[in-house]
Amino acid sequence: MDDGSFNKSKGNLTLCTDYLSKEYVLRLIHILKTKFNLSCGLINYNKNKNSYRIRINKSSIPSLTMLVKFNIIPSIYINKASIVVEVSSKLGEKKNRFYFNF
Repeated sequence: MDDGSFNKSKGNLTLCTDYLSKEYVLRLIHILKTKFNLSCGLINYNKNKNSYRIRINKSSIPSLTMLVKFNIIPSIYINKASIVVEVSSKLGEKKNRFYFNF
């Protein structure tokens, strides 16, 4: 899964939703805010083509990581990792490290 990017210097995440209408992207932002309590906003990526993206703010990255970490398959490792999640299946066992880039 790779349809976005993580800005290491700013600490925010961008979801590339360029192909969706502005109304649909705003609806997705509303869901992310209300259902998942994530701080996010709209980016007008290409004004000529009316393409919009979703920015998830730095303050919400820990919450987002907790939401998605159990849906990552352990055998998937992405070389250009932006976020690292360590998960232990049982208390005291060695932790599995998951690398993923949104």
